[in-house]
Amino acid sequence: MRNGNSGRGGANDSSKKRRQHAGGIMTLQDLLDVLRRDGTYREGFLLMLRATVRCLAAYFGKPPDKIMIERQRQVSDGFSAYLKARGYCVASVETNVRLARMLYAQAARRGFIALLN
Repeated sequence: MRNGNSGRGGANDSSKKRRQHAGGIMTLQDLLDVLRRDGTYREGFLLMLRATVRCLAAYFGKPPDKIMIERQRQVSDGFSAYLKARGYCVASVETNVRLARMLYAQAARRGFIALLN
């Protein structure tokens, strides 16, 4: 007999959901989890996003679950210079910066953060 839980999620998931939406604050890892769960992107593109998040984690010096999505506003020039200094080619730098901006735009589009120009 089932306990009313469909086997997916549970009390832990609902508290995580509240944390993600509370006050418009969300981590990069939370955003990746949402994008994976809702099927917005195919797995291959999600792999690219995860690679960009790893680069952002190295840039900020924190794991993705400790980087608030609001910090994405700081990315553009500093992140680009960081990647160039580590020997990334121009195309990789541009792709990572574009994907980082896209993550920020996804968070704003979903109402997790306010989009500021």
